[in-house]
Amino acid sequence: MIEVEFKKFWNSNFNQTIPLSYLFKEVYHERWLRFHSLPDSKRYPESDNEMNIILQRYNQIFSEIYNENEEIYLVHTNITHNDEKFELLNFHSELNFKKSCSFKLKMYFPNDFDNDAILEVFVSRKCWKLNSYNEILKEIVNDISRFFFISLDSKIIVAPYDGGIDIILKSETDKAILTKKYKNWISKRIDKL
Repeated sequence: MIEVEFKKFWNSNFNQTIPLSYLFKEVYHERWLRFHSLPDSKRYPESDNEMNIILQRYNQIFSEIYNENEEIYLVHTNITHNDEKFELLNFHSELNFKKSCSFKLKMYFPNDFDNDAILEVFVSRKCWKLNSYNEILKEIVNDISRFFFISLDSKIIVAPYDGGIDIILKSETDKAILTKKYKNWISKRIDKL
């Protein structure tokens, strides 16, 4: 069952943190790389042309990292509270997500969350295909949903967010290669945010 399979996969490869994408850059900083969505580090698209630039960049980065038809986990996370019931959007039903695990956030972040805050993790096993995930990428760009992708083979995480893409690569060497190749898509700030 994919729910159990993903949990084992996560615990074997990323057990230093829970599957909450904004934590990846802190926990795996030496292998972390961030690309911005738009030129000059602009965060949100204001036109169809800018959305097209973002989708082109995202798909180019994904295809740089994942091979066409490479098996991936597509991971959707959502923070709920005990009295809430969360349901995935209708068009996600075709992606066949299964709830894999949940985490009481107060246990990990005692000062940041209420007692009833829960991170729910849904997962689907798919293949990477160029431009196949554009609808999900648009949701991420518009800060509607939270998804990230992980290669089953290379164990590389690609976590788009509403201003760019965070990547956890296999090594610092891989990070250096991509940094050089896409230096114009990286923040000029010292912290690279």
